Amino acid sequence: MGGGHAGVVGLLLKRGADPDVGDQEGKKPLHIVAQLGRAELAELLIRYGAGPKAGDNNR
Repeated sequence: MGGGHAGVVGLLLKRGADPDVGDQEGKKPLHIVAQLGRAELAELLIRYGAGPKAGDNNR
């Protein structure tokens, strides 16, 4: 997700992808893009319902 594919992320979210599903390590998309400094992706995820307090299962 950090590779700059905002168009693909947007399409997946429009098609109903859950913005809070973590990866294999439990990291949430919003936390990943925040760590990468990708504000545009963070805004997109939040617009589609990503919860900033969704928690990271990898604490």
